[in-house]
Amino acid sequence: MDDRHAAARTGPEEAVQAYLKQIATIPLLTAAEEVHLGTIVRRWRLAATPTAAEVRSGRRALDRMVRANLRLVVSVCKHEARQPAGVDLLDLIQVGNIGLIRAVERFDPTRGYRFSTYAYWWIRQAVRRGQSELGQVLRVPESIRKLARDVQTLRQNDPDRSLEALARQLGAPPSRLAYVLEVSESARVISLDQSTGSEEEGALVDRLSDGRVPRVHDDYSWLHQGLALLPDQARRVLALRYGGDGLRSLSQVAERMGLTKSTVQGLEQRALRDLRGSLHPNLRRLMRDSLSA
Repeated sequence: MDDRHAAARTGPEEAVQAYLKQIATIPLLTAAEEVHLGTIVRRWRLAATPTAAEVRSGRRALDRMVRANLRLVVSVCKHEARQPAGVDLLDLIQVGNIGLIRAVERFDPTRGYRFSTYAYWWIRQAVRRGQSELGQVLRVPESIRKLARDVQTLRQNDPDRSLEALARQLGAPPSRLAYVLEVSESARVISLDQSTGSEEEGALVDRLSDGRVPRVHDDYSWLHQGLALLPDQARRVLALRYGGDGLRSLSQVAERMGLTKSTVQGLEQRALRDLRGSLHPNLRRLMRDSLSA
């Protein structure tokens, strides 16, 4: 959606209004049209070997149903929005649109209910999951987040209960619960404007400062330390991909290094995984040292 991205440069509110204005012109579907288009999509999706004509008609019908229900996604997003840190409404709408697409793909018109009734559940689930994931600096799988919530709920009712007792009740090994709680805590977002407890102490950001005027290299010293632990080839891949003024594609990096695209992609994925693994402990240590200083 080019109009959406162009509007986004003028500000979030203007971008939302431009998007709403754009989708408001799309005609809604009648109940008969929903059944007709849903039947075409279902025939295409269930066909073991769909013909070219079935693929074309199925994709057109899917696109028509999705476009006609974009306003439903906006309605769900506004109803469910809890404004987690860093989550933009347009980002949440895009997540909801993915739920809408899944609903169209799974809709069975023979069951007799309206599509909006069926799609609401899929959109709401996508939006709620998106709120949790988009509001985190680090993406944590849903299974881990759910288990962490279960542990926290049980501890609220009985704060003195041991980890072993919680593990028996939840049917999970104590080591897994310890890992889940550590991951959940590491991914928690803390505002630097958060008060430290009194007006004299000020905000958290005031305690993190050491009084020096920061330089660019100081801000990213932790990153350079992590990069130094990577193999030479992996460092070069990251430098070519993300260094300089513009991003290079995998194909461009592969040609530059004399490697295949898949090899470069594998090197990049392993490098980023290793980099995250080395940075998280360092960042926690730096935060702890700053707070204790």
